[in-house]
Order: sequence, then structure tokens, then C-alpha cells
Amino acid sequence: MENTIYPHIFKGLMKRQNINQLELADRSRVGIATIKRICSGKGSPKGQRPHTLKSLAKALRVKPEELIAAELPKLEEGEHLKSSVMMKASISRQTDLSYQTVEAMYGIPRSAQIEMAPLFAALIAEASLKWRLEKLGTLGAVSDKLNDIHADNPLLSSAFARVWEAEKIEKQSISERDVFGHGALKRLEETFEDALSDLDTNYLCDIDYKLPREWLSPFLVFLRDYAKSFAQADIKVEMGDHEDNPQIPSGIAEYRVGTNFIEEICGEDRWARIAIEFGHVSLSSIPKELFSPAKAKDRQDFIASQMTDDQRWAHAKSKVEEYDAVFGRNEAEDGSQTVDDERIKIMVKIIDEGRH
Repeated sequence: MENTIYPHIFKGLMKRQNINQLELADRSRVGIATIKRICSGKGSPKGQRPHTLKSLAKALRVKPEELIAAELPKLEEGEHLKSSVMMKASISRQTDLSYQTVEAMYGIPRSAQIEMAPLFAALIAEASLKWRLEKLGTLGAVSDKLNDIHADNPLLSSAFARVWEAEKIEKQSISERDVFGHGALKRLEETFEDALSDLDTNYLCDIDYKLPREWLSPFLVFLRDYAKSFAQADIKVEMGDHEDNPQIPSGIAEYRVGTNFIEEICGEDRWARIAIEFGHVSLSSIPKELFSPAKAKDRQDFIASQMTDDQRWAHAKSKVEEYDAVFGRNEAEDGSQTVDDERIKIMVKIIDEGRH
């Protein structure tokens, strides 16, 4: 029997699983070009390799013989209960690029990253609590020494009281699995306010009782230190916070995965970098043979070529508008920005020359 996959059967099975071509390629590990050919019916859909047939059937949750049948297989009773759940979430371009980079660097498909996300999150959360518990043990040892030496010195007694209070708050936070430390930080702020309010000094009246920014979350501190413990890892954790994204709670780190990897892929070609960062081309669509160091120039040319002239023009225009907004230039009476074509051409040339 020829391993014929009919386009209407193939697309029907994809629709049942509610996945697109790229997601199927990710899930099955079959090349996107092969999947596109089957969907379009162009070329010969016959003679699929047994391994390809098996991989596609597994990804579409059917038997190989059902994939090459002339009719869609009937849904068994209760089959809808076994179907995957489609989760939709808005993510930043940088996060999308991170998914691609993790796949390219570690061989973990995007679908697997999403499927395993709860496990990864739980493991890293428990690791952060363990790390805090170890730090708490060190603090306890210091607290014991301070208790031994403070005697009747009121200043040392006060210091000991503060350390003891902080230790108690942290212990409670860990026991409650307060991963981001929001509850603990709130209680610490209240403690500091009480301590300062006891001081009868006029010059303290304008003191901001808020804790330093780096104290926003012990989880951030843990992630930063944990990432630094891997000398060769291409992972950067920033101490900033997602203040401009209401969907993400305070305490989640700003991060970059594979920054050096992307720089190596794109080299000095600015258009290649823009094409990657703005989603005009995915890492998985770059031919594997172009990842060779000897093919660096060909790879960069290929990536940059995936942007159309209109897309380059639109990007250059947005950069000019961005600069004008910062410096208050070319602002019309209604507050909008006006950009002339000549300046856009200059920006295109600047990017062409790698000066942007």
C-alpha cells in the first residue's frame, strides 16, 4: 500500500486537534515544508516515509492507517474528553523568541516547553523556597551570636529584636509557600514604619518607607543568583519588573535566553537581527545546513531576505517616529507624529550599514 495522505483528511485531522501547520511541525518534528506540501496537495503526497507517517499520526492522535484513509475516522464516544485544551495567552515578541531559542539551543520543542511549564515552574518555585530556607539558617546563626553579645546594650538589643522579627516573618513566608514574598515584604514594611515612627526626629518625616527595588521579590534575587551559577549558560535575569504588563504579577523576572546565540546567528547584519526579533522569520525555518560557521554570511543573507521592502520601510518609519516622540520633533497640532519619506530613506540606509 502506498502511504498516501490526502489533503482533506490531513487538514480535517488538524482541525480536530485545533492546531496549525507550525504547531504540527513542532509537535511531530516533521519539517514544515513537508506539512505544507501535504496540505496544499502540490507535488506528490504519496510515498511518505514510514517514520514520517508514524510521527504525523502520533501528533494528530490517530493510527497511521487512519491517516492514509480516504475518509476521516469517526470520533469515538467521549473522544472530545480526550482532546487537548487550547490555551491562549498574549506573550511578548521576546518571549516568543525565547521559546524558539530554547528549542534551538537545547532541542526542547516549543510544544514540550508549554506542556512542561507547570513542572518547570513548580520545580523552580520549590528550589527558591529551599534557597531561602538555607539563607534563613545562616541568619539564625548570626541571630544567635547577636543574642549572646548584646547583653544590656539597648542598641544591640534593638538590632537583635529586628533580626529576630525579620527571621520570624521569613520563616512564616516560606511555610506559606509565599514564593514572591509579597506577604513577607508587606509585613517587613509595616515593621520598619513602626520602628521609624518611634523616633522623635523632624528630619525623618519625609522618609519613604518603601523597601528598595531589589527587594521587590526574593524570587527575583534567587533567579538572578541561580542563573549566574552557570558560567556558560546564555541566560540573563534582570532585576526589573513587568510594570507595563498587567497580566504578569509583580515578582516575575525580566529575562533573556540565548542573547549570545542570536548574536552569533545574525552577526553584524542588522536586518537579520530585526527579522528574527520581530518575527518575520523563525529559527526553525532557517535551513539546517546554514547553521555551519562556514555558512555565516549565507545564513545572515537568508534571514535578512525574509523581510520584504515594505516591511523594512515600515520598520524604518517606526524607528524615526520613535526618535521623534522622544525628542518632541515633527509633532502635528493634533499631537500625532509626521515623518517625511527622505528621513525614512536615511534610516533604511543607516540600518543597511549596520549603524542602528
